Amino acid sequence: DQQIIFRPASEGSIAVSGATMFAGYPGGIENYYSSSANAFLLLAVKGPVGQVFGVESVFHYSPPRVERSAPLNYQDVNSFTSNLLVPFSTENIPSEIIDSLGLPVVPDSIRLRIASQLTSEVDAYGTVLLPDGDFEALRVKRTEALDTRVDVLLPFFGWQDVTDVLLSGGLIPGIGNDTIVTYQFLNDTEKEVLVEASMDSTGQNVQQVIFKNGDAVNAAKDRSIARGELLRFYPNPFSDVLNFEARDQLPGALQIQFFTADGSLVKTIDVTTSSPTSVNLAGLPVGSVLFKLVNDRGEVLQSGKLIKQ
Repeated sequence: DQQIIFRPASEGSIAVSGATMFAGYPGGIENYYSSSANAFLLLAVKGPVGQVFGVESVFHYSPPRVERSAPLNYQDVNSFTSNLLVPFSTENIPSEIIDSLGLPVVPDSIRLRIASQLTSEVDAYGTVLLPDGDFEALRVKRTEALDTRVDVLLPFFGWQDVTDVLLSGGLIPGIGNDTIVTYQFLNDTEKEVLVEASMDSTGQNVQQVIFKNGDAVNAAKDRSIARGELLRFYPNPFSDVLNFEARDQLPGALQIQFFTADGSLVKTIDVTTSSPTSVNLAGLPVGSVLFKLVNDRGEVLQSGKLIKQ
């Protein structure tokens, strides 16, 4: 269970134009995002390119990769394309790979061309049962067709595609064509994906399941005493003003506690009515905003994550 915390892009180690937030991942990887009412976009990634070369680099998606889009309704189908062009110096490439090309001269440089065609289909809806509560959710099937090519820059000849030569030698895994299938479960209040299941190469068997948990404030992970969501927060992401309303009759006097990504309590709101209410959070930095809904005994009734943009 990996906790992903979004922070202002200015706190990242690089500057990415248009990015409003970033998140760190294992292995020193940093993803840079922009968020709007209609889409959550991945702009750039800093870190190893992966299993192809494993060289530290910064690469930008063009156009940005769509991580999530809104609004979503049952049976919606959307298609997105994105491309990566990642150049390297030949000094960073193992000599056996260069030698396997059988070229009369050493290439000036080498690059990866990665083309992505992503189809997103809302193919089911229902209730997701999680330790933190029950959530009404849409299931989104994401099928991504990847075409990863390798080019070398030769004097007088320009860029030449050498993918087929490298495939025959078997020295570089991860190039050529591949299809990745994942299932995401989302609801109308949690910006973060509730559950993501990655399938194997057949697309039929689950290979990995990641559960998203919004409770990063307390390492002990309080368990909600009431399953489900008492309050609905919207819009998510929000700019300055956040609205909330009760889904049912409230069980007595409650309080909402808002925290920054590092767990600092920044605002408390007493909830005294089931009617829609607004709270001004203009003073909070962009990125993840964590919340807890507690009763007068300090018991956690609901917790989660919001995104301020």
